[in-house]
Amino acid sequence: MVFHDAYQYLEAGFGLNGVGSVTVSPEQKPGAKRLHEIEEKIRDTGAVCVFAEPQFRPAIVKAIVADTGARIGTLDPLGANIPKGPDAYQAILAQNVDALVDCLGNGS
Repeated sequence: MVFHDAYQYLEAGFGLNGVGSVTVSPEQKPGAKRLHEIEEKIRDTGAVCVFAEPQFRPAIVKAIVADTGARIGTLDPLGANIPKGPDAYQAILAQNVDALVDCLGNGS
């Protein structure tokens, strides 16, 4: 599960089974009902990772996974720690793929 629905092409390209997103719009925080629905979806689907993004409050993701057993990963589509330059885009992609592998592969 990702923080917001921006990874459909990445999921499809790598054959990942995305089960949804925490929020439809990153500018709009999910309410209590939505958070409960997300927790149920994580349990029902057996999702093993919920991916936060560094530019948004991690408290939401921490609250969602607290009682689910899912791990927290971080995807950074902006590449906050990647130096600007001609190789930045590739480095951002590689960093995010590494984060997926790390969280999804942890414990398997």
